[in-house]
Amino acid sequence: MAFLRRRSRAGESAETKIFFTTDIHGSDRCLRKFINASSFYGVDYLILGGDITGKTLVPIWRNGSGWTADYNDHHYEAMTERERSELEQRIRDNGQYPVAGELDELRALENEDLRHEAFVRAVHRRGPSAGHGGPLLHHARQR
Repeated sequence: MAFLRRRSRAGESAETKIFFTTDIHGSDRCLRKFINASSFYGVDYLILGGDITGKTLVPIWRNGSGWTADYNDHHYEAMTERERSELEQRIRDNGQYPVAGELDELRALENEDLRHEAFVRAVHRRGPSAGHGGPLLHHARQR
């Protein structure tokens, strides 16, 4: 393809290298690996296709002795702020969105409209790495 060729400078390859991936489903870990692929594989362009956002909210609620959550067949009880933060990162690494709050606030998410609003807030809270509905093209050498 002619549009993928560039003029060669002394010692450089004339070919453009592209790294394409898709279906990361909101996983922070997969996004970090994708971004690091440019230096690891020496590519010119990173292309991130569809299915970028995750699909699940994971409630973490406050109780009298700390934070509580049920995640991946494990019940977490009396977590400290640090433990909660570590669990939230594990949840994000797996492409899901932690939602922390009081139990009555989280129960309100049974209402579909409130759940949708909470999901949108969780996706956007994560910054520029999440929430894209379409392909994302990143020139690897722009960093």
